[in-house]
Amino acid sequence: MSVPKENPAPLKTCINCGNPVTDLYCSHCSQKKNIRRLSFGALIEGVFGAVFSFDGKFPHTFIGLFKHPGKVIKTYLQGNRVKYSNPVSYFFMIFASVYILAALFQVELKDMSPDQNSILELFNVDPNTQSEQQKQFQTNTNNIIFNNLHYFNFLTFLFIALVAKFMYRKTKLNYIEHVVVCLYANVQPLLIWYLTIPIFKFTGFKLDLYTSLINYVYFIWCTLQVYPTTSIFKGIIKGLLTMFLGVILFMVFFSIITIVVVLIIMM
Repeated sequence: MSVPKENPAPLKTCINCGNPVTDLYCSHCSQKKNIRRLSFGALIEGVFGAVFSFDGKFPHTFIGLFKHPGKVIKTYLQGNRVKYSNPVSYFFMIFASVYILAALFQVELKDMSPDQNSILELFNVDPNTQSEQQKQFQTNTNNIIFNNLHYFNFLTFLFIALVAKFMYRKTKLNYIEHVVVCLYANVQPLLIWYLTIPIFKFTGFKLDLYTSLINYVYFIWCTLQVYPTTSIFKGIIKGLLTMFLGVILFMVFFSIITIVVVLIIMM
């Protein structure tokens, strides 16, 4: 897959619509004439542009990521920033709609996840052996996570991208470009999970296990379309490991931060 060079020559024809370009932007579709590889500054610039101007990008991105996610991701990475939403702004727009939906149905997002006792029992830990102080700390930690769920999800994707940078190092994509891949490849399954809010509201049935499975399958599907692979089996394994190790890495990071905070409080 080709990506824009660091200092490319100005485009003579628009990368989006193919018409001649004589100014800084295409007069037909507003695609930028001079494109460059993604960097942190370029990504954030795109966020502000998308947040303050809502156009046809969102529906194109929304539908495209369901039908052909590889095409959406590759198009964005190759420099066409007109057709699809900036991945960071798309992420936060999806979460905004999630919070609105949860408020409409009067559902707490934390109630849709496994309770703390079931998680402890999964690791053969008896919840009754915990002190009141430990239980209160866990409750406070859970409240912090679910009150800032969008930030924690975003951080998780950054760690997944870090693993992807290593796993797919032969692609020569930089870290920010891997972040773009991981954002697009993870936001859509999150949307599916949160659309189960009405089901939870009226039945009390939690679909987190099934939606987590969908998340992994969708992510692997995206990696197979974006990253070159010698075999489908190898691609599946690499995608699975990338997702799994990225989540584990974030959990380790969060655990270390939590321990440090506890130690500071106890001093």
